[in-house]
Amino acid sequence: MLARLLPLTYEHIEIIRNWRNQEYVREMMEYREIISPTEQENWFKQLKDGENKYYVITDKENEYVGLINLKNITLDCAESGLFIGNPNYLGTGIAYSASIALLNIAFFELKLKNIVAKVNVNNVEAILYNETLGFKIKAKLNKEFIQMEIDEESFDRSIKIILKAIK
Repeated sequence: MLARLLPLTYEHIEIIRNWRNQEYVREMMEYREIISPTEQENWFKQLKDGENKYYVITDKENEYVGLINLKNITLDCAESGLFIGNPNYLGTGIAYSASIALLNIAFFELKLKNIVAKVNVNNVEAILYNETLGFKIKAKLNKEFIQMEIDEESFDRSIKIILKAIK
């Protein structure tokens, strides 16, 4: 399923907040509290464009699906994140399309060398998903989270395998 990435705007923040407050999303996050409208607005206001790239994931009919991002962008690295907030799209493969688009932006537009992802150790599906994209486990951050990492070469190898499998 093909994904489109729309830059996050103020108009999106309430739907993102509602998605983020769903239990199946919250339980895999580092911050698990219910987010208020004021907290969401404050979060949005503190985003700095050069350091963060947030996108709303949509399908080809422009239905909102989830959120994907690069944050804490430096000259050569960024941290990626993703969640599917619209439960109708869980398991559809749209997350792969969104991740491939984001990694293309990271490696070929922003010219980053590495992308890291913080993943909950209980989220086995996300770990396997990231490994399919070419991420490798690099560190255990604490009892709840691991850090995974991908570079352009690993992404190139994985994308060729993925594209061959879907043809």
